[in-house]
Amino acid sequence: MLSFFHKQLEDAAYDRYVEGRTAHMNDVLTDVMRTLARGKGAGARKWKGSAHALAKLPYHLTRAQRWDALFATLTDFTYLEEKAKRIAVVTRADAEGEDVNVYNGVRALIDDHDRALAAFPAE
Repeated sequence: MLSFFHKQLEDAAYDRYVEGRTAHMNDVLTDVMRTLARGKGAGARKWKGSAHALAKLPYHLTRAQRWDALFATLTDFTYLEEKAKRIAVVTRADAEGEDVNVYNGVRALIDDHDRALAAFPAE
């Protein structure tokens, strides 16, 4: 994300570098995110890399309109499991004052599915 002090500079940068290219930019980011999410030397269906990339992959697949890859990702159990256990983990104290982990990755997956369903083309 970039922001500019002068609105005119922001508008000029948007017009030159972003306007009309968002699908292409998300397409490129999709490949980067998938590589980072899998991790170095990972085989098929391994998701041991960057947690940030793991979290953002479905968003970029949706924005890039890569429907087959999006469907494959959101139905890959190993992906779903890794995202559920690694994304949005919060440590809180329970009633006895002990630290417990709260796994909110499932909520992130629900958001991914909702976004995908809203964007999928009607047939």
